[in-house]
Amino acid sequence: MKIYFKLCFFALLFATLASSPAFAQPITIAGKILDKLEKQPLRGCEVKLYIGENLINALKIDNQSYTFSFDNLERNQNYRMEVTKPELETETININTADKTDRRQLINITVTMGTNVKNFVFDGLLLDRDTKKPVTEPINIEVRNMQTNEISYNKSTNVGSYSLDIRQGYEYEIGFYRNDYLKHRIKFNFCPSKLDSRTEFCISGLTNVAFKDGEDLGFESDIFIDKIEVDKTFVIDGNINFDYGSARLQPAGYETLKKVVLMLFDNPQIKIEFSAHTDSRGSDEYNMELSKKRAEAAVSYIIAQGIPTERITAQGYGETQLTNECANGVTCPEYKHAANRRAEFKITGMGSGNE
Repeated sequence: MKIYFKLCFFALLFATLASSPAFAQPITIAGKILDKLEKQPLRGCEVKLYIGENLINALKIDNQSYTFSFDNLERNQNYRMEVTKPELETETININTADKTDRRQLINITVTMGTNVKNFVFDGLLLDRDTKKPVTEPINIEVRNMQTNEISYNKSTNVGSYSLDIRQGYEYEIGFYRNDYLKHRIKFNFCPSKLDSRTEFCISGLTNVAFKDGEDLGFESDIFIDKIEVDKTFVIDGNINFDYGSARLQPAGYETLKKVVLMLFDNPQIKIEFSAHTDSRGSDEYNMELSKKRAEAAVSYIIAQGIPTERITAQGYGETQLTNECANGVTCPEYKHAANRRAEFKITGMGSGNE
């Protein structure tokens, strides 16, 4: 018994020490340097790494290479990296290794450099989709540089406006979120073009973007976000395709269901009912059973991606909730029948989550 107790004690002690900052594995920061417009390797740069104002390492890359690596760096530290090359503007990257729960040993980043680098201002209003009015309570904003892993945080103002700085040559993912609103994501993807500066960013997740020219380049867009309310129903964008007369999902259907999975991961505070609907063709009993099996198949896939079973239920409604007049015996064009064949999710509960 004493031996067993000692073994357990030392095992616990080792596990505690191994997870402490003093025993944590060192970090490596590595990456590559590309031209902002062409996205081709940029060789012969100099890379310096700082903590505060103290230079801790410098690397002169020869004209045959465009990659860099700094080894044996501290966890729980804020680094600043400067990349220089004659005749090009200096790029400064802030790298944070302070997340104690992050067990990565390698941080990969991509730096882009160029001349006449533009900084863009992305601003506008955050509007409630139902009321069409500005959301006056502050909304959290997360801006993630997908190439350098830099993350910055901001909030909208008490009049519903936001303003974000975007650097040319990088790809960003921006999330707007609060506990009582569904998280809304948009992406800025760099689009190489030497002809028109307006095309140097491609934007997804928005439908009304205006380019602002002049002294301050930028984009302006009013963004609609959805308030979370129990029993509120949302139509799922995209097709969830099944084999004809079957509950077997076709490959294209998985892409749409991945959006539902992402939405649930983004909004851990909600529970939903996933529902499937049919058009009125076929018997009422057949359509009810088919929609039920299809909803169950979709929910099984969603749960398999890591969503807890208690957060989602399946429901088939058959043809009992048509969106138009195309009921039994009514002749309708195909596009109206297609509107009735849909998938939806309804919020059934709320808890704590994003703040």
